[in-house]
Amino acid sequence: MPVTPTVVFVEHARQGAFGQLAAALRRRGLRTVHITTARPLWINRLVSRLMYDRSLFIAEDALPTVGKLLEGEDVRDVQHTEYVLERLAQAAPALPAAVGDAIAHRAALLDKFALGQLCADRGVAAPDKIEASRCTPDEAVAALGLPLVVKVKVGASGLGVRIATTARDVHDAVAHLGPVDGLFYERYIAGDYLDYSAVAGPTGALQEVGTRTVAATATAPPSTIETVDELGLTEIGRKAVVELGLTGFIHIDTVRDADGRYWVMDVNLRAWGSMASLRRAGIDFTEGYLAMLGLSDRPPTCVAGPAGVTVTAFTGVVDVQIGRGRVFATLAAYARYAPAHIRRLGLRYGVASLLAALAGVAAAKLTR
Repeated sequence: MPVTPTVVFVEHARQGAFGQLAAALRRRGLRTVHITTARPLWINRLVSRLMYDRSLFIAEDALPTVGKLLEGEDVRDVQHTEYVLERLAQAAPALPAAVGDAIAHRAALLDKFALGQLCADRGVAAPDKIEASRCTPDEAVAALGLPLVVKVKVGASGLGVRIATTARDVHDAVAHLGPVDGLFYERYIAGDYLDYSAVAGPTGALQEVGTRTVAATATAPPSTIETVDELGLTEIGRKAVVELGLTGFIHIDTVRDADGRYWVMDVNLRAWGSMASLRRAGIDFTEGYLAMLGLSDRPPTCVAGPAGVTVTAFTGVVDVQIGRGRVFATLAAYARYAPAHIRRLGLRYGVASLLAALAGVAAAKLTR
């Protein structure tokens, strides 16, 4: 009996984009497996079972054994968060060669300081950086100026990033984010925040879109974006894809400075928060993803999103209210933006995403 192609999702905490992608894949006949190191609370287990075909809650130190846990599955890809990748990479040899190689390559790009240096070496513009372990905060200020960005080497979604406007702020950021071995300083680039997002195969991007930030909270991912047609953004995005050997889902954060030059600020190699919501702009990245995996012979209906479409990221807009612990605001945001996704992804996804939102609010209130 043929085995159903499987996509595996490995995370440390619930990712809205993963649940949306899983629902879309299930509706296309694929199997989905969820592996998480989150607490095995009953609500987490219920949400996981609703969103995925198979659900596994494991300890962090069990991540290197993921290959064994997936024996019998026809694994075609593994989507994962940055925080599980280092240990997950130890399981790469036990996975199908193409899948294991992809995980190993992403692991090699996990360190954001090293990634920035590689960008510079390959001719992809990136801000100057200094490892925090190699100089004092005051020396970093002298070398890179103010404002100064202090970042963790491994992070995502704006976590572990501080923009310091004074020398004292730099000292405070280092003390808060430490230890210094896991930090680096980055020259601050003033300008407009734009993102290049794509799904790519070995020969380059299969689908792509450029977006600018319309609304965001601090250093968190934007909750509202607008699609743009910017040649410079497309050029640096495509160059990064080729020079860094990127495949699969790709989300690149850039800044366009006052001179119109684009700088790569961050690269994330997984499904991203606004991906499903970009269907509003007519681009369904699931199509390119299935083609990249060799599971569809049909070319994507839309390869580049049109400019000028405003998109509110779901579940990002809900997550903003969850973080504030606002029950009614969370439900209002859910009621406004969820229906379009439920129509495409199914009622099962709708129930799971609502339960996830309510669980998030409860958790936020407990930690306030």
